[in-house]
Amino acid sequence: MTNERKAPVYTHGYKNPAFAGLNERSAQSHANWLLPHLKPGMRVLDAGPGPGTITLGIAEAVAPGKVTGVEIGQPYVELANSAALEAGIANVEFLQGDALHLDYDDSTFDVVFSFAVLEHIPNPIQALKEWHRVLKSGGIIAVGSSAVSWHAYPPQSPLGGEGLDFYMKVWEQNGGHPDMAKTQPQLVRQAGFSDIEIGGFYVSSDPAQQAATWPDRIREPDFVRQAVDSGFATAEKIETIAQDIEAWADNPDAWYLLAWFWALGRKP
Repeated sequence: MTNERKAPVYTHGYKNPAFAGLNERSAQSHANWLLPHLKPGMRVLDAGPGPGTITLGIAEAVAPGKVTGVEIGQPYVELANSAALEAGIANVEFLQGDALHLDYDDSTFDVVFSFAVLEHIPNPIQALKEWHRVLKSGGIIAVGSSAVSWHAYPPQSPLGGEGLDFYMKVWEQNGGHPDMAKTQPQLVRQAGFSDIEIGGFYVSSDPAQQAATWPDRIREPDFVRQAVDSGFATAEKIETIAQDIEAWADNPDAWYLLAWFWALGRKP
């Protein structure tokens, strides 16, 4: 029988906080669809805030309301609290914890926000129901997820298509959903939310940055071992792809657009 307390696996890892451009995200760039709904004094939960770059903007929008970020990865908790201290934002705190099993009473928060988290949770509906529980009646759920198959890049790019197919297979084996955004609105409705709005946007990612982070990500010994043991790729193929990505940064035709989609609803 499946252990419901088993922690989700974050396939991207925690060793390099620049992975996937986490440090470049802000409330204006990745949560501008939520900002018009925020009001001063609201209490907000950010489920899985990573290094907290989006969370800090949300905290400024609801001040003097309180924002709490619950993050499973301790390295990100430390980065986020340091960033809040450096920015002088006092109405936010970041705690290590499991966003699927929150230590909060029912009807605690006005808003639950979560970005790029559902795609790493084996049972995303479980997370959405937990977030439904801690929301007040009339409270807002705001979630954003990726759809990797809808990312855009040149046909010859080693950063997409079949070149990284083995990575997506490992991600799925870890219980993740690289194309979570495609079913996200349906899951939000099934979790009990209503008045659902959806939207999406593309973000331009610097190919040089992608070329600097992806090779390290796929060269991680634990990742290579899992990919090879599962028959998804050979170590030689992974190394070849890593080298191709490194070379891609110098290609004048290199570009990459990440596809993000959001769903916003209310608890009746």
